Amino acid sequence: MEETYLTVKELADLKGCTERYIQKRILEGFFVCEQIEVKQQGPGRGGIQYRIPIGALDKKLQSRFKRRLTA
Repeated sequence: MEETYLTVKELADLKGCTERYIQKRILEGFFVCEQIEVKQQGPGRGGIQYRIPIGALDKKLQSRFKRRLTA
């Protein structure tokens, strides 16, 4: 079975907090994540994106995510 990943924005929406809070918690090591380097395509800065696996979240957030999928 393939792992499902959330972006920082999706996780912030799921938890009901800001993206900056999630980024800070990632840097503190609270969330397990994969870092992906994004190349610049057109205007913009590129940079690092974080992908958080659903399996690394606590059970409460996992069930909340599953409920949103079915809704």
